[in-house]
Amino acid sequence: MAIDGTYQGKMAAGLGSTDCTLTLKTNGSELTGHASAMGVESEVKDGKVDGDSFSFQVEGDGPLGHVTLDIQGVVEGDAISGTAKIGRMTARFEGTRA
Repeated sequence: MAIDGTYQGKMAAGLGSTDCTLTLKTNGSELTGHASAMGVESEVKDGKVDGDSFSFQVEGDGPLGHVTLDIQGVVEGDAISGTAKIGRMTARFEGTRA
């Protein structure tokens, strides 16, 4: 499927940005993979795909303590973009297929 792949990018939140990596694999409407951003590395949980759009959660321990990120995004060609909600904060991310 068009979403499968590894993406390198940046996540912008507040006054700064951080590197992020997503490795995504689809199986029908199910999405699995691995995400790394803001010091949190985690397996994709509850991943869903609808066309070129996707959503999933990741959670883990990072500089902010234990966090859960709700991710939503879209893949267009080799470009990926979307949002990551971390509690009340929303960060934007974008990147390209590696």
